[in-house]
Amino acid sequence: MTKPLKPIRVVVTEDSAVTRALLTAIVEKAPGFELVAAVSDGVAAVDTVRRLRPSIVTMDLHMPRLDGVEATRQIMRETPTPIVVVTASSEVDGRLTYEALAAGALSVVARPVGPSDPRFAPRRDRLLAELRLMAGVSVVRRVERSESCAPAQSRASAPPLEPWRPVRPARVVAIAASTGGPAALHRLLRDLPRDFDVPIVVVQHMSEGFIGGLARWLSDVAPGPVRIARDGDALAHGVVFLAPDGSHLRVAADGTVHLDAGPPIGGHRPAATALFDSVAKAYGAGAIGIVLTGMGRDGAEGLVRLRATGAMTLAQDAASSAVFGMPGAAIEVGAVERVLSLEDLGPTIAALATAGPDRRRGDPR
Repeated sequence: MTKPLKPIRVVVTEDSAVTRALLTAIVEKAPGFELVAAVSDGVAAVDTVRRLRPSIVTMDLHMPRLDGVEATRQIMRETPTPIVVVTASSEVDGRLTYEALAAGALSVVARPVGPSDPRFAPRRDRLLAELRLMAGVSVVRRVERSESCAPAQSRASAPPLEPWRPVRPARVVAIAASTGGPAALHRLLRDLPRDFDVPIVVVQHMSEGFIGGLARWLSDVAPGPVRIARDGDALAHGVVFLAPDGSHLRVAADGTVHLDAGPPIGGHRPAATALFDSVAKAYGAGAIGIVLTGMGRDGAEGLVRLRATGAMTLAQDAASSAVFGMPGAAIEVGAVERVLSLEDLGPTIAALATAGPDRRRGDPR
């Protein structure tokens, strides 16, 4: 006889009594879930997680005594547990959303609305799907590090590239990321030198409605502007282009961005494989392809084709990844030339982007 699966044990953290009751009802009625506690502030969340050891925590951001960012930070330091931020939107909660992700939360989803609202069922289903998915992630204790602890000169330094094959200077950098990706992108962009002038194109899997807030948060640390890509945009020096909700992002040989709402690839739209395939055709050996932390296999097959053109391909290592699914899958199929820690990725990209005697500051095409 097959043993019944253990329920996913949930702690709901929410300041609003109305929203807390709604979240509680959603969890209690969902098959396979068990509500173990519902608390109204961050102090109670930290204590409850320490005592009850749930499978997963939903985290509000604006709470008395201790906000969601600091509660996340303490939980990840003391009792590492998967955390999903549940919030109104990135427009309402701004940078707090992304600071919580940087503190160790795995993902963010839109707060469900009342049952009479037509958006209730899809938001409820999205929340439950995210809780199921993230409850299976093995999280590790987070070591406190100050954002300012790295010396300024580290932006311009990199691990030795030898023994690396001869490389061409890069004309574009293409990045794929999913779970844990916002924090990884923040660190990678922060570690690039201020004069980094190669266009960067990014597919980051996120819940709908949050990519704009991510762009604003990353703009605080990126060498150049961070934009949501629009169809027909021209790649520009040092500009970071993020794939928008619901559209594949591809680049063309003339240095322009093309968006399309074609079928999902591997269940994803935008898909990293679509991006890597287009970069392989448009830029070939003049590209750097990178797979950061994330769940699943998106990007692996596209990165294989990108590497076959002579492009440089990198992956984030297991130790620094929140989830080693996407980097691990890319390594498994032979798509990755070098595996690096997150702290080494930025400086290495900077060094590779300017490698070779024929480096020119000119048209990124």
